[in-house]
Amino acid sequence: MSAMGTVLNPICVLIAGRQGCHALQRLIESNHGFRITGRAVDGSTAVAMTRRLRPRVLLLDITLPKWDELTSIRQMESPPGVVAMVDSLERKQIVEALRLGAIGIVSKRAAPRVLRNSIRMASEGRYWMEAETLGILVETFREFLPHSNGNVKPPAACDLTARELEIVARVAAGLSNREVSEEFSISERTVKHHLTNIFSKVGVSNRVSLALFATNHHLTNGYGCPPDLRRQARRADVSL
Repeated sequence: MSAMGTVLNPICVLIAGRQGCHALQRLIESNHGFRITGRAVDGSTAVAMTRRLRPRVLLLDITLPKWDELTSIRQMESPPGVVAMVDSLERKQIVEALRLGAIGIVSKRAAPRVLRNSIRMASEGRYWMEAETLGILVETFREFLPHSNGNVKPPAACDLTARELEIVARVAAGLSNREVSEEFSISERTVKHHLTNIFSKVGVSNRVSLALFATNHHLTNGYGCPPDLRRQARRADVSL
């Protein structure tokens, strides 16, 4: 989208929180691509304002009173993307945010750039989480998986090259593209290229889904396929 298009069609955001809302509004609207449509002080008010104002994004303080009423937002005809602001990146608040239907989770201490980026992603219906949040989510998901010896793998996993399996493991551990590029001494552009291929092969569209896929199919150690298939993968992986 062009800069002019961004100004003419700002992302409409409803803030749901009690403290610091005015400062948060100034922070968000300092970028012309955003417009605050209103502020709600509790969950029931946020639901009513969402129905009336139809914002593209609901920026939600997870400590909001009556926040449990926000679960009804998921049943709306055109629900907004929910970005949950948490006090700390700990399991309890992350799980609560996901239960409310959040597709973005950001720390209240996040830099303005990070906050605005999470809002942009949510406005497009895309998941956004900080690397630490992704790691906690994967660990939580892993606890609910049945124990397995990990010998049987889905065909999609065995189509991955050795380098792709290693990158899947790093994504599941919560590493960013930059951290992956530094570990393997490759460019971030190469990492993005690998991720595009990985998403296509395993049938996912974002890092969160990939991390859950990796955990569910025991690919988190970077070597998810039987040894003979790994050898074939190594021969085919020209990026090693």
